[in-house]
Amino acid sequence: MNEPIDITLDAARRMFEAAKRIVVLTHERPDADCLGAGAALVLAGRKLGKKAFALNPDEIPDRLKPAAGFSGENDEQKDGRLPVYITGEPAESIADAVSCFNPDLIIAADTAELSLLGDYAPVFSGCVGLKIDHHPPRDNFGAFNCVDDTVSSCCEIIFRMLHPLGVIDKEIAAALYAGIIADSGNFKYPAVTADTHLAAAALIETGISHSDISERMFGKRTEKDLAGLRVALDTLERFSCPRRDGKEIGCASIFISNADKEKYSLDDADLSGLHSFARDIEGVDVGVTIKQMTDEPTKFKLSFRSSKTNVSLICEQLGGGGHARASGGAVEAESPEEAKRLIREAIERYGEPIID
Repeated sequence: MNEPIDITLDAARRMFEAAKRIVVLTHERPDADCLGAGAALVLAGRKLGKKAFALNPDEIPDRLKPAAGFSGENDEQKDGRLPVYITGEPAESIADAVSCFNPDLIIAADTAELSLLGDYAPVFSGCVGLKIDHHPPRDNFGAFNCVDDTVSSCCEIIFRMLHPLGVIDKEIAAALYAGIIADSGNFKYPAVTADTHLAAAALIETGISHSDISERMFGKRTEKDLAGLRVALDTLERFSCPRRDGKEIGCASIFISNADKEKYSLDDADLSGLHSFARDIEGVDVGVTIKQMTDEPTKFKLSFRSSKTNVSLICEQLGGGGHARASGGAVEAESPEEAKRLIREAIERYGEPIID
């Protein structure tokens, strides 16, 4: 296999323009950024006369549907005979469907590494022609890779790619706007720049209702949201920990057990709003959400959030990675207490201040 090649956004745009049949891949446990990027690429491709659809191994949570090409009125995808997204199908079925579709370009959007495609990863190993992402490059699994980890969201990159083509209508704008506000923390994260606001302004000028999109995604809490919050409050632990540079920092963790998930019928989508909960407590720099894996009870999935400590460096030592202020990883442990001990050790050994 040839070595992967890093390319510019202009080169990525030319690849997109040249393709006739496109499949867009997005990561498991989808968020608004990956869904919005995928939907925008599909809808833009169809406006340019291409055949296109997007895939995700999981179902799309209701609150994220504004990012995934659903209309706000009836949540139906109405673009042509194919839906914008095909979701939750077995890998074998997807392999057959993609083979029959015979794409000339497969794009991975907002997907830092191949394994994040979940069950679909083996299907598309060695097949991705173009990777577009804003995470620090760990696995440039595309033949060509357009990665800019200084940008707030993948949707902002896709906006820059599509804007010169003149194809961004209200439907595409809604998907991109949803992804931008989600991954920028409603424009409060440090990666937000003047260009982020200019992109949002251009999207609003298409006539989208930015307030409706925000309301659907963030405005209401469900009963399951409240159940997750109850678990977070019940399991919250605060502690201080010396960082690698010797600075003592405030930390906090919450723990979601399989028993809690079963008791309240919680899944990953219900818990996604808790990732920043521990970090947002006054006096806390590093917050960690610890989730016991349903099918592997001795494995714990970790979501780190930070204000001043580079948690990407920590998570890289825990089998993961991500952004300086938002990263994920996992640990094998016989108990939650052991998992917490491993987290403390990782912060002490690998935690370093963020250098902006």
